[in-house]
Amino acid sequence: MAQPKFDPDDRFLGNRRKVGRDEVDEHLRGKKLKFPRTKVTTSRDRGWSNALIERKGMPKGWNTWQLPLYMKNGTSFFFIQQCETGAELPRHGHNVDQVRIVMSGKVSIDGKELSTGDWAFIPAGVKYSMKALSNAGPWITYCY
Repeated sequence: MAQPKFDPDDRFLGNRRKVGRDEVDEHLRGKKLKFPRTKVTTSRDRGWSNALIERKGMPKGWNTWQLPLYMKNGTSFFFIQQCETGAELPRHGHNVDQVRIVMSGKVSIDGKELSTGDWAFIPAGVKYSMKALSNAGPWITYCY
């Protein structure tokens, strides 16, 4: 059976990542949130617990949220993913390097089993697929 096609929405990487920075900034303005430059901000601080940006257009079983921030010293974007057991992320690639870290559970990336604490570096242009293996559904974080 042919695997479904998945074309990730990477528009946020456009114009040297300015598109993504502008989207995050607009999202924060809409929530009336701003990072203070004099103290640590956490997801537990007032207003921040519901500040995640849901990523639309993901395949079934791949619940994905973008953290409402970016690192300005090179513009890195961060995401959290909760995967339903057995869900498959079809083979696809990105035009930028990516790092994925398994925070809990197990996944396979191109047939290699990874579990809590394992990571994968995916170079720009390299296509890969992923499958959620653990019963509780794994949690993953990734960064472009």
